Amino acid sequence: MADSSTGSAVGYRDDAVVAALLRGRETHVAGRDPRAERAALAALAQHLADDPELLLQRVAEAVRELCAADSVVIAVREAGPDGEQVRWNAVAGGLAGCAGQRWPLRSCPCGASVLADGAVLFARPAAEFESVRVAGVDPCEALGVPWRVRGRTAGALVAMLDGEDRHFDADDLQLLRELAGFAAAAHQAGGARERSGMNIDIDERAEDALRESEARFRALADASPALVYQFDPDGQLMYLNRRVQDDSGAAGGRGSGTAAGGWHAPVLPGDLQAYLGEVCDAIRRRGVGIQRVRVRARDGSWRWFESHAAPWHSDDGVHRGYVGISLDITGAVQAEEALRDADRRKDEFLATLAHELRNPLGPISNAVQLMRRPDGRRQADRVVEMVGRQVRQIVRLVDDLMEVSRITRGKIDLRLERVPVAEVIHNAVETSQLAIGGAGHQLDLSVPGEPLMLMADRLRLTQVFANLLNNAAKYTDAGGRIRVDVWREDGLVAVSVRDTGIGIPAEALPRVFDMFAQAHRALGRGQGGLGIGLTMVRSLVEMHHGTVEAHSAGSGLGSEFVVRLPLAPAQDGCIEQSRAAEARPDAPFAGQRILVVDDNHDAADTLALLLAGEGAEVRVAYDGRAALAAAVAFLPSSVLLDIAMPGMDGWEVARRLRQDERFAGMRIIALTGWGQDSDRRQTRNRGFSHHLTKPVSLEELHSILA
Repeated sequence: MADSSTGSAVGYRDDAVVAALLRGRETHVAGRDPRAERAALAALAQHLADDPELLLQRVAEAVRELCAADSVVIAVREAGPDGEQVRWNAVAGGLAGCAGQRWPLRSCPCGASVLADGAVLFARPAAEFESVRVAGVDPCEALGVPWRVRGRTAGALVAMLDGEDRHFDADDLQLLRELAGFAAAAHQAGGARERSGMNIDIDERAEDALRESEARFRALADASPALVYQFDPDGQLMYLNRRVQDDSGAAGGRGSGTAAGGWHAPVLPGDLQAYLGEVCDAIRRRGVGIQRVRVRARDGSWRWFESHAAPWHSDDGVHRGYVGISLDITGAVQAEEALRDADRRKDEFLATLAHELRNPLGPISNAVQLMRRPDGRRQADRVVEMVGRQVRQIVRLVDDLMEVSRITRGKIDLRLERVPVAEVIHNAVETSQLAIGGAGHQLDLSVPGEPLMLMADRLRLTQVFANLLNNAAKYTDAGGRIRVDVWREDGLVAVSVRDTGIGIPAEALPRVFDMFAQAHRALGRGQGGLGIGLTMVRSLVEMHHGTVEAHSAGSGLGSEFVVRLPLAPAQDGCIEQSRAAEARPDAPFAGQRILVVDDNHDAADTLALLLAGEGAEVRVAYDGRAALAAAVAFLPSSVLLDIAMPGMDGWEVARRLRQDERFAGMRIIALTGWGQDSDRRQTRNRGFSHHLTKPVSLEELHSILA
């Protein structure tokens, strides 16, 4: 009767067809006891006499027990605002939490029974009936029968099964028909008692319903993530939910203040007058009000809230006041401000870039005009030299942009080694000497005599301090003074670069390391460039797990930049290791069998020559399948394996090698252009012994293979 593979609902609504179908089924309820069923029917009859109001629920529970059903619904047909509907008057089993729910007649399986006025049998009823899906169950089969009051179908009794191991049979249909009579009797008796007013106190029920409704509203309001409030028609505060008290400490409940009272105490004073004016205006015209306001939170911070308020009326149309909610939109406001700031900085950067490009383009344009003049050839040497300088300036601008982009996105690899900080400082001074000496500045250098070692990239740290020195020279008037101090500080090396230059305004200090920020331009002291040097400094220092700070007493009072970097751990036997390195044998890889795998033939061949020159026995493969074949024939001790190869890539080659017991002790070394921490974790987790980034240096190979 059902196509279980598609889950579609197949149903029968004809009484005779359903009865015939069920008679053809084998009884699946083991040990069905007719005497127990009769006893249950007798008990229901006694309940009908004693307490008919609870009978419907008892009928539902009896059906669930006697028919071994998973869910039972007793539905009542009634008039609704949009036509006929079905109310789930009693439920049992998996639908126990759905009592009292109402559904349009067409969306309920018992509605089909009511309309057809006969038995109904459905496979997968949830596929057809919305009410079953919304109730959160997905039964395999549903069997229902109608029940009548005064000759009219008034409701239905429906049982449902969840599992495929059990189906309804003819005995179930007969039992449902008998129990449906009890449902009709209970409904009719309850209606008679309601009409006569027997044992029912209408006022008490109405009051209970009111209390329940108010409690439900308060529970919902207190659970809301929004601030919920209510005013009377005169603007008197009637209610604040618990979130208001939790977030701001404002008092809640009735009579907590007026439109000019204490409920608005947490509002930012600067926003209060406009906010109260808008609130009072909305109350006066009985219109909808929307305001944004800053409110002090319990932790002392100011939070942005957006309030939405609207009038509310009783059922008879009488204006009763205002209800509203306030949503915390601090995150959205901050995001808007960040977007505006980013847009402003983008415009500033484009203007700066245009300005910096026009500077060299002007002389180049003049040079073109000069060369077109009849006497232009006589000045060719001078013009060509000038054009070369301006082209180099443009190239430097583009290189700076590309460099800072790579650094801030983590697209560079640091080549870490033990480096004396004094050596880095002296290299930076040498790099910046032209800028410092050309401006006639005095440079004072104070470096301690003790060796302070860093684990750092020598070139990149030189770039950091040369950048700071160049900035100091650029923004200090001719004949100024620059001082560099180095000292040990709690496991760190601290380096200070201080100048007597134009300084940094206090309001610009927090943004001095931001991309394209140039505090000096606002002072009319811009010296060219895109304002990315300090961004590069911060990124490189942080990549070395260090920090950099900017200090200035204000405009005209000089600047100081302090870089702190972690000291390298102490290393015993450095001299012995250095001597051992100097005494390295001519063939350090002698006896090693190394397979090089790379689809770039030139890269593979040159690396193989380099390894062979160090004494290794080398084989080369240019794709994944050739690499597997070479590994079997050559049995290498190490494989230098490119990852990004067409066809079978390095990941698959490494996986197959690790699965072969013959290569259990073999080192597999990744060769790749990707060198971030996440890339290294991935190679380690997928069977590689080491991770090398291209181009590979001989020192790196020695550290792994020698």
